[in-house]
Amino acid sequence: MKYFVSVLFMLCTTAMLQAQDVRVNVVVPNAVRVGELFHLTVKVNANATSLKLPELSGITIVSNRGRSSSSSVSIVNGNITQTTEVAFNFVAQANSEGTHEIPPVEVIVNRNTYRSSPVSVQVVGENATTQQQPPQQQQQQQSQQPQQGSEAGAQPSSPHVPTDTRDVFVDVITDRRQVYQGEIINSTVKLFSRHQVAAINDIKLPTFEGFFSHELQTPPLRQLNQETINGIQYLTGVLRQYVLIPQRSGTLTISPCNMELVIYQRVQGQARNIFDEFFGRTQTVPRQISSRPIQITVLPLPEDRPASFTGGVGQMRFNVSVDKSEVKANEAILVKATVSGTGNMRFVEAPRINFPPNFEVYDPRANNQLNAANTSGSRTFEYLIIPRHSGTYKIPSVEFSYFDPQTRQYVTLQSE
Repeated sequence: MKYFVSVLFMLCTTAMLQAQDVRVNVVVPNAVRVGELFHLTVKVNANATSLKLPELSGITIVSNRGRSSSSSVSIVNGNITQTTEVAFNFVAQANSEGTHEIPPVEVIVNRNTYRSSPVSVQVVGENATTQQQPPQQQQQQQSQQPQQGSEAGAQPSSPHVPTDTRDVFVDVITDRRQVYQGEIINSTVKLFSRHQVAAINDIKLPTFEGFFSHELQTPPLRQLNQETINGIQYLTGVLRQYVLIPQRSGTLTISPCNMELVIYQRVQGQARNIFDEFFGRTQTVPRQISSRPIQITVLPLPEDRPASFTGGVGQMRFNVSVDKSEVKANEAILVKATVSGTGNMRFVEAPRINFPPNFEVYDPRANNQLNAANTSGSRTFEYLIIPRHSGTYKIPSVEFSYFDPQTRQYVTLQSE
């Protein structure tokens, strides 16, 4: 008889568990911007083993962040209650403006199919301001008879995550916006965030059409620095550094830098426990950010350029030397013309030297002693010459001209 009672108790307990309602909740923001990434989370209050997403219009699933689960057991007056919650986490992107409906999502629990209610997402323009409302959490509550499609109209509250278009941003910074053609521009791609950054997933760097660009070695971004801008504290980090040299005059545009990152964002709402009250709650939020395009005004070099101008723009010095002043006929002489200073050193071409007509002259070879940015140091041009006949010859003074953007004038230097 005891055996029969035990079996009956077990059957009743199992029946109670099977009779428990299964709820499927789809959690999304009320409004997002075109191109913005957002979380799409499907929550089930049971051990769901699989999920089927419907076809979506105007919204694309860009990442499946996987399945997570949690469970808890409570004992009150000898009654044991076990709670299970499973979450399927996705990152989605809004593709077009309008109100887009997410049809019911299907999940499988104990070989039964359960469905959520449809939920709508309003997609606004890129420059529009989204309303500060909590994310929607549409739910479908169903009993052990899932085919009947019974619904519960409850709308549980959800934490509110504030949205600020400038709380996280990336900028392409230049040290000047108006330069002469050939003048150096220092550029930095820099991240600014008022939140801790969990991950940087993808960076599409700007293009520098019309510029010669040289990327400098930038240390890996392992931590962010604190920086106060207009009284607001940001966490900042340098992503890339470049030296830019405009190759033509006119208005040149540096295209935006686009990047996807994940931030830790504080959740506003009622605390769930004492730890939330003391420490606050955060959640990871994907963000898609873009820098603003930068316009650079490039002035043309003055027309009255000297004949000895070879493309140098900056502040430079010039020197010419020979390795020997007395040789035999058919013996080689090495002449060195050295340009040193700061500027677009890599683009300085060899000066023209008028050697005597009966000298055999080989094309000059450039020897660079420049810094990593190629903006300072020296560039030496070595001329190998061979006099074919004996006699006394004079190499005339050599001129070298460059353009100084500070004085806005050409400067002509002569060798001794």
